Amino acid sequence: MSPAKRVAEMSPEEMRRALLVSDKTDLPNRRAFDEGKASPWVAISDVNGLKALNDERLFRRGRNSYDGLLRWSLALV
Repeated sequence: MSPAKRVAEMSPEEMRRALLVSDKTDLPNRRAFDEGKASPWVAISDVNGLKALNDERLFRRGRNSYDGLLRWSLALV
């Protein structure tokens, strides 16, 4: 992953993407969902215990472990 650009260096499209797409999953985020058009095709996932798992087991391994677990859970959907 490349370092994030400063806002002043971003094009309008890059700013839009930064606001509406998760840099961890490369999927639309909650803001995109809230601001988007209504659709009959919506998937929402709530991974029970993910925060507790992160706090207790993955915290010692660093942020990349949590990001990997998040990507894995989204791949299941």
